[in-house]
Amino acid sequence: MPGGLALGAAVAVLLTGCGGGGDDTPPPTTTKAGDPALVAPDPAAPGTAYLALGDSLAQGVQRKATFATSREGYPDQLATALEDAGTPVTLSRIGCSGATVSSLLQGGRDCTPAAPVAMPYENRDAATSQLAYAETYLKARGDRPTLVTIDIGANDLIGCAGIDPEQVRSCFADGLPRVRTELREVARRLRDAAGERTVLAAMTYYDPAVALVRQRLAKPAALAFHEIVREQANPTIRRTFAAEGFVVARVDRAFGSDGAATDEAVDTTCRLTRLCGTGQDFHPNAEGYRRIADAFLEVVRTPVKAAAGG
Repeated sequence: MPGGLALGAAVAVLLTGCGGGGDDTPPPTTTKAGDPALVAPDPAAPGTAYLALGDSLAQGVQRKATFATSREGYPDQLATALEDAGTPVTLSRIGCSGATVSSLLQGGRDCTPAAPVAMPYENRDAATSQLAYAETYLKARGDRPTLVTIDIGANDLIGCAGIDPEQVRSCFADGLPRVRTELREVARRLRDAAGERTVLAAMTYYDPAVALVRQRLAKPAALAFHEIVREQANPTIRRTFAAEGFVVARVDRAFGSDGAATDEAVDTTCRLTRLCGTGQDFHPNAEGYRRIADAFLEVVRTPVKAAAGG
């Protein structure tokens, strides 16, 4: 997520006049030599390992001339912040852009846009999925200090955005129960694979559709979408992961998506993404990714330090 490039294309025509679009400076693209976070992680490596799981946000995707991974995503910024706080970590980004909860479990999905180097899992089926790889890695990692972050679930539901509020509500009613069930499995399996010195962290999502409330045709559906994200989807993420011992970063709060769709919330969404400018990109810009990193830092700094023996 808002990994869904399809959503961006579908609503782009509604976004004219939305307001300032934040920083339009093209992000640096990744290369194999210049991005050690793309190297397959070694479970026996010393120090504190950091495994970033999830969808496009876990790869720092932003729109340049095209959509591409970058080193401005929240995992990179969180790793830097932890080092600045006295706990250096070795980051490995293995998120799959476009991933859903289903594909995290079952594989069978191409990562689009793909990272510059192949992921360390084949993603063909349940045995070669992102989750299966993470389980194998964590079991091999054992009780070495480890941080795992995950962002997942948005691409399962982002297709519910549209211009008919009743269709939005119906779509969520159909999709959210499955997402809830699959999230429980993801959280449980990661918890079961993790060692005693592994810190598990999930995040809620900001609501990109809030930027559409100023558009006359889109406003009723955008308000319906926002209400369900705020009152059902994000609480589901919080409760499901917390029940398995995860700490949960309140990214919805950091983006102002946890309250009503006020002018301030719209302005924040426009400022922290390229949604309202010429880029028409639902992904965060560098400042938006920093907000996500800060939300994670708030809940992981102390347990990561403790796990590292600090």
